[in-house]
Amino acid sequence: LFLRIARRIRRQTLTRIRPLGLNPHLSRALRVIGDAGPIRPSAVAERLDIAPRSASDSIATLLASGWIERTPDPEDRRAYRLSLTPAGRELSAQVRAIRRQVATEFFGELSAVDRDQLTSILQHLDTEAP
Repeated sequence: LFLRIARRIRRQTLTRIRPLGLNPHLSRALRVIGDAGPIRPSAVAERLDIAPRSASDSIATLLASGWIERTPDPEDRRAYRLSLTPAGRELSAQVRAIRRQVATEFFGELSAVDRDQLTSILQHLDTEAP
């Protein structure tokens, strides 16, 4: 049940981000770079829990689209870091707004009490075991 609901939310989100030129992989990479940038490509792969080659493909697409930029790493001149461009920040804000809108529409069917209870349950499940 939980996975079915998560898939519905993902599908609704994908339907709305696809016209922006994004797929789920690009959207996640954009979010990681925006949240953590400037960040090395290897760290992007780690945070996405994917192979570096897969991250490289997403990074190349984001670079070619002008949504992220590469700058030299001040700690290692052989390496570089990634960060959002102004267009990438704008796109990231659009994606976040879409995610919020989908969540509001989806969970808006619940009463305020039910939403609070669901939030509490999910927060409890999200805590890591010692």
